Amino acid sequence: MIDEHDCWKVESIPMDKADMYTRKIVWVDKQTHLSRKVEYYDKDGLLKIFQVLDCKKQDGFWTVSTSDMDNITKNHKTIMEMLSVKYNTDIKDSLFKVSTIQRGRIR
Repeated sequence: MIDEHDCWKVESIPMDKADMYTRKIVWVDKQTHLSRKVEYYDKDGLLKIFQVLDCKKQDGFWTVSTSDMDNITKNHKTIMEMLSVKYNTDIKDSLFKVSTIQRGRIR
């Protein structure tokens, strides 16, 4: 349970030994299928904790509106707020080509 939300608790370990995290523990909300909480670990222990603080259903999609990332090792927290979200905006499929994404900008 995370804040009264029934969750599946999933541990994932990367197959790539060069991955910066040695494991992650994710609490996935059984109703919304959102990751309510994620703990990130390296070989020395817990590094960061991501948490959803608020979410709502918008245009038929569960949407995170407020979340935070707590960097344990640096004693720093970042709070993220989504002020505006738009779905089904007719984005062209060509924007999702590997070359466009690697370039990082639209021509």
